[in-house]
Amino acid sequence: MINRRTSLTRQAETFHNVLFRNIIEKGFYPSIFAQASLPYRNPGKGINVYQRSNGNVTINICQGYDDFSVPLGYPYGALPRLIILYLATEAIRTKSREISLGYNITDFLNRLNRSCDTRSRRRLIEQARRLFTCSFHFMGKSGGYVFGRNLNLIEQYSLWIGDGKNDLTPDLFAAKVQLNNEFFKEFTANKCFPINIEQIKGISESALAIDLYMWLVRRLYILKSPVNIEWHLLYTQFGMQYRRQRKFIEILRIEISRIQSIWPQLNLGVSQNGITLSPSSLPISKTKSSCKRFYLCNLLIKE
Repeated sequence: MINRRTSLTRQAETFHNVLFRNIIEKGFYPSIFAQASLPYRNPGKGINVYQRSNGNVTINICQGYDDFSVPLGYPYGALPRLIILYLATEAIRTKSREISLGYNITDFLNRLNRSCDTRSRRRLIEQARRLFTCSFHFMGKSGGYVFGRNLNLIEQYSLWIGDGKNDLTPDLFAAKVQLNNEFFKEFTANKCFPINIEQIKGISESALAIDLYMWLVRRLYILKSPVNIEWHLLYTQFGMQYRRQRKFIEILRIEISRIQSIWPQLNLGVSQNGITLSPSSLPISKTKSSCKRFYLCNLLIKE
């Protein structure tokens, strides 16, 4: 459960930093994870495959295992999304497949702008292991063909043991990951779109808000005129783990308000039937190479 007091405090700080101090911290998020998202809640270890579809794009996630062949479970919630944001941003910034996660758990949580209590440190390790050990199968259709590809996000990783808070490890033993080469190519070949990390800080506890924010940014890069999107379409896109559409709409309205508070220039109207999205100022100014449109076949077929 989200700590509401902490969430509201961060939202207020973000509003102040974005609106009055005009703070911009550029980050990057992969288009493929904006199209087909991870679970919001724990789907449990009992299912063989977690599947998510969006249009002609389908992603299947298979969970990894520990050293005793016990399933680790599927990555879910806000933390895996923040980790992916961090990895993509660092890959583009450093132009390297090897990315440092920091000298201890607290250091990395600070990088993600998350609280550093014992529960948070334990949950970070759990979600990182789930994300780093799971495998992804991407499928799509184009031109009368069905495409598919199996990929792991991470090729190698080293993580902290336990949840120690204060002891810093020498740089030689800093936790780090090595990205899968195909994902690294995608991250560094304009298949990610820029976002303002300062805005993400205000919604960093909510997986749904993060997904909605990323989706809005991506849509606005190619939006030329206002578009109406009905609630049932948004339910299909984001409501995969909500049993009732009415409850989903209620929660989505709250998340929309939170996003509007940290992104004041967002031109989005809410009505009884759905939302109206109009061209808006982007979190990061559009440049010629800012957002290359993602096509699944580009990921699936390499020359």
